Amino acid sequence: MTSNMVDGNTGDWPAEGQPPVPRWTERPAAPWKVLAAGEAYAQAGHFAVHTPAGDVVAIVAPAAVMTLLIILRWSGRRKRGEAVDKAELMLAVMAVVWLAVTVLAPDPAIDLIAQALYLGIGGWVAAARSHAIVTGNASGPAPVGPALAVPVITAPDDGPVDGGAGTGWDEDWENSEDGDWDDRPADGVAAGGGDPDGDAGDYAPPGTALLTVHQPAPVTSGDDPAAIEARDTVATLQKVLDDFGVPAHVAGYIRGPQVTRYEIELEPAVPVKRVTVLTDNFAYEVGTSAIRVLKPVPGRSAIGIEIPNERKDVVLLGQILASPEAQADTHPLTVGLGRDVEGRVVLLNLAKAPHILIAGATGSGKSICLAGLITSILTRATPDEVRMILIDPKRVEFTIFENVPHLLFRVITNAKAAAEALEWVVGEMESRYDDMSSYGYRHVDDFNKAVRAGKVTVPPGSQREIRPYPYLVVVIDELADLMMVAPKDVEDSIVRTGQLARAAGIHLVLATQTPRVDVVTGMIKANVPARLAFATSSLDDSRVILGRPGAEQLTGQGDALYTGEPRAVSVPFDKSEPIRLQNAYVTEDEIRAVVAHVQAAHPPAWQPATAPSGGSLAAAPERAREDSLDAGDDLELLIAAAELIVTSQFGSTSMLQRKLRVGFARAGRLMDLLEAHGVVGPAEGSKARDVLKAPEELSEVLTAMRSS
Repeated sequence: MTSNMVDGNTGDWPAEGQPPVPRWTERPAAPWKVLAAGEAYAQAGHFAVHTPAGDVVAIVAPAAVMTLLIILRWSGRRKRGEAVDKAELMLAVMAVVWLAVTVLAPDPAIDLIAQALYLGIGGWVAAARSHAIVTGNASGPAPVGPALAVPVITAPDDGPVDGGAGTGWDEDWENSEDGDWDDRPADGVAAGGGDPDGDAGDYAPPGTALLTVHQPAPVTSGDDPAAIEARDTVATLQKVLDDFGVPAHVAGYIRGPQVTRYEIELEPAVPVKRVTVLTDNFAYEVGTSAIRVLKPVPGRSAIGIEIPNERKDVVLLGQILASPEAQADTHPLTVGLGRDVEGRVVLLNLAKAPHILIAGATGSGKSICLAGLITSILTRATPDEVRMILIDPKRVEFTIFENVPHLLFRVITNAKAAAEALEWVVGEMESRYDDMSSYGYRHVDDFNKAVRAGKVTVPPGSQREIRPYPYLVVVIDELADLMMVAPKDVEDSIVRTGQLARAAGIHLVLATQTPRVDVVTGMIKANVPARLAFATSSLDDSRVILGRPGAEQLTGQGDALYTGEPRAVSVPFDKSEPIRLQNAYVTEDEIRAVVAHVQAAHPPAWQPATAPSGGSLAAAPERAREDSLDAGDDLELLIAAAELIVTSQFGSTSMLQRKLRVGFARAGRLMDLLEAHGVVGPAEGSKARDVLKAPEELSEVLTAMRSS
């Protein structure tokens, strides 16, 4: 076994990414201390003898100090009823003998022999004492005082050693008489014993140590290229106003990371419309089409013209999370969004949102935003505080977070399993509400406080152990894939969760790159109040997300508009006008570093989830295949369709409509069932499907259909 020891007096800890080292039980190393004191004592005497003046003070002073230390230590032992340490007595006598030899016979050879004897005997005594302490063979009560930290090793050779990760330690330290702390394992918990329930224990979030942190570049003037660009744009905008005879002037500008907002003030009795109708002219003169007009700027009597910067600044997630605003907000669901046009840090509290819809075209920054939200939670919250369910039908976005301890289940990639996971979330929500209503609490935060305070107790005879409920965050990317597979089930679960889950501590993060009305339905929009829109490809998509134009004018690469509950974000804003912000960027290397840290600090503890339909969520793909073979009430029609197609060797949906007198939707359903049973091949556009069964195989096909 190996031991990674740290100095118990300094409390040094291992580097980032290593398992936390437990506190050590302090054991005395008094022989080492007396050895060092005796060395200094004898050397002082040696110096005095070989000094021409023979300064007596150099001999008397260390002798007096040495004698005083020994007297105080022995008197303290006698007061506590402890026996005098024979090892200390032996080393003290050796120190006096060495001093006598050095003074009486100042011969270098004799001095060297005395020093070797002293160090040899003293080292042997100290090593023997330390070995006895480590192996547990030290007799008598352990003396208190300054000590060398020595771990108490009680684990077997094949188990955790040295109080590794998962060790249970008593947090109630006892202060001894002379000011030393006595760190001892909690009663009944052996060092290195681990937590059988997989709780976080001493887990600590990594914070921003693994993220890149840069201070924002200040807005400068003079010959700075950004300032020159802004002054040129001010002159261009003023020229347009003068050319069209509008009595207004550009009062100033505010430069943000991606865009600069120029403020135009009107003269008295000048209508706002005279400026807004010049939007196309402004865009033409500055050479860009991505111009956004604010009428007025919230909180000011000015019209805002937002124009993209030629020199863009990158906003880093580490910079946002290390800001004073983020450090002051300790809520575990507070995540970093980015910076607004005025350069202010924008934080989002998911608990107040309480659900958010994120949408944008390909390449607009949606995936980076989701990675930043998850990384923010990993760096700020423990698994006991926040658990997550990640649903990734695209199979590539959340792979990097596969084994983090905050996950309730493994990353879900099957659409059918995702639909059942959402149904499980509804059941979890109702279970939490049952507990809260039973004990008279309206919000999960109040319930958790009562549990921690011991105010919530189970009925007599119950074997259940009530623990605080962690926040549960469900992240879905991509929503459109789920709506294609099981639109009714997915919509019902999202709507039900959106209506009731806020007080239960369950929150949804929905993301899609196709914000169509059949994906983001009216019921989903009504129950997901917060929206974060990245650049969209059309005005219609912007209206689906935000309910207004604006997202189609964004520049991409993290440029976004947020609207929703004002209390959920860290900057004040008018709910009638979205906040424009630059989303925080986090690199893949930073994500991997954070994931590696949390994985090393706490292993994942998957929860065995049971779907509402029975069985585990992992078996959902197989159940989906079984469902695809179930004809239900259409079994007789399915058999008739199989006979018709196999005998005619012509797989056509329109033929089923004519021969069986069914509608197009039902005929298509029958054709899908025949494909699942292996009768016909997949669809190939408007062509008839290939028939895979010969007429002589018809009886076997019909038997298989009836048995399934």
